[in-house]
Amino acid sequence: MIEVSVRKDGITVSGHAGYAPTGQDIVCAGVTALTQTLIKSIEGLAEDKIQYSISPGKVDIEYGNLS
Repeated sequence: MIEVSVRKDGITVSGHAGYAPTGQDIVCAGVTALTQTLIKSIEGLAEDKIQYSISPGKVDIEYGNLS
C-alpha cells in the first residue's frame, strides 16, 4: 500500500502498490512520476527552498513556509 503523509512542513510518500511485480508496477511508476513532478514544480515555480530525498519505496519532501 502506498501512503502519503502531508504535514505542515513536508510530505512523505512511502510504500509499494503491489499491483504487479517489482519493476513492472504501473501504479508505483505513476505515483513516482507525480511525486517527482511535484518536486520539480515547487522548485521551478516558487522561490522557496525545499529539501528532498528519494530512495526505493520512499520520498521525503521538506519545506518551510511556501509562498
